[in-house]
Amino acid sequence: MSGKNNAVLQFVSPVLVALGGGILVGAIAFLLIKIIPLLLVVPILIGTAIGFTMKKVLKGSPVSSLFGTMAVILMSVISYGTMHFIEYQDFKQNVSEHILSDSAPKFLSNLVEAVATPFVDDFFEMKTGHAGFRGYMIFSAGQPIRAGFGKMIDQGSVVAWILRLIEITLIISAGIFVIRSHSNAVNK
Repeated sequence: MSGKNNAVLQFVSPVLVALGGGILVGAIAFLLIKIIPLLLVVPILIGTAIGFTMKKVLKGSPVSSLFGTMAVILMSVISYGTMHFIEYQDFKQNVSEHILSDSAPKFLSNLVEAVATPFVDDFFEMKTGHAGFRGYMIFSAGQPIRAGFGKMIDQGSVVAWILRLIEITLIISAGIFVIRSHSNAVNK
C-alpha cells in the first residue's frame, strides 16, 4: 500500500508545489518588479526560479517530462496571475491612502478602505466596462509601464497585452528550459 501512496505523492507533489509555489513566486515577483523595474528581466528570473523549484521537486521522480512541463506551466500561470492580483490590491490600497491623510483616525481609515474598493471597482467599470480584477487588468493595459529605473513607456493597450503575452511566454519558456535541461541531464 505504501508503494501506491508513494506513487500518488510523486504525482501530487508537483501540482501542490505549482499551486503554493506559484502564489509565493507571484508575491516575490511583485516585489521584484518594484525593486528591479527592468522590462522582461523579471519574467526570465521568475521562470528560472520556477524551473529550479520544479527541478528540485522532480529530482529522482519517475514523473514524465510532459507532466513536469505541465507543472511548470501551471506554476507560471499562477505566479503571473498572483503578481497582477497583488498589483490590483496595491492599487486599491494606494487609492485609500491618497484619500486620507496620515493623521486620520483608525476608524476613519477602516471606513475609507471599505469604501475605496467599491469606488475603485466603479471607476474600472466606468473606464473599461468591467469591475474588479478584470477591470483592473484592462485599465492597467492602457497605462504607461516602467521599463527601467525612472523610465516610463507610454503604449497603447494592444502593445500592453502583447507585452503581457511575451512576459508569460518568457516565464514559461525559462521554466521549461530549466526543467528540460534537468531531463536531458538525467537521460544522458
